[in-house]
Amino acid sequence: MGCTVSLHGAGNPVGLPALDTTWGDKTFQLHQAGRYDLDVTPSSPGCRLSALPGVGDATLPFTVQQTGDSSAFSAPSHVEVQVKDFNGSETCELVLRDVASGENVDFVTATHNAPTVTLDPGGRSQVYLAANDCAVRIGAAG
Repeated sequence: MGCTVSLHGAGNPVGLPALDTTWGDKTFQLHQAGRYDLDVTPSSPGCRLSALPGVGDATLPFTVQQTGDSSAFSAPSHVEVQVKDFNGSETCELVLRDVASGENVDFVTATHNAPTVTLDPGGRSQVYLAANDCAVRIGAAG
């Protein structure tokens, strides 16, 4: 069953993509202070929306099995990402974002022929990875 997430109130918070039907588990980092309301439909045990405190503090390497955003992690000089499951897609769009601002720092497209890619955190101290359609393993390159 697909679930629909909708936002009411203060506009689209930084980090939350325009959502429609969602399948499986998704996690998103939000970077906008203030009040906004998210609803999920249909209202059933299979469709839930919950907030997690903080941005996370993962230790490299780690695997993200749900799709969406990873927990935050201390940025090495370069981040290596290996796509473990393309979830039926031909490609996987990967975006490395700054934890403090939600700003896109680097991005790359992984393919079945090149499932391991490297991203540059650009000197940021803490980052997270947005991989909306893929399950990935994140580690330090080199």
